Amino acid sequence: MAAMGHPIVGDALYTMNDDDYLDWLRNPSTQTGLKRQALHSHQLQFFHPIDQTTCTLTAPLAPDLAQFINDVTTTG
Repeated sequence: MAAMGHPIVGDALYTMNDDDYLDWLRNPSTQTGLKRQALHSHQLQFFHPIDQTTCTLTAPLAPDLAQFINDVTTTG
């Protein structure tokens, strides 16, 4: 996503060089912020091939992700 101009907030894998990322994985005490990918799909929509209807699925933001985004936007 970063290569397309849409970086993922908190994405350690693509914002660090290889050595720093491996060090980050090996040393949990150095990890700050979100301990997982900051990925969330609020809404998915697709056309059901059997029912011939549009299906819409929604999901609330996970509490840890909401807190992380709040922390980043208030301290960033």
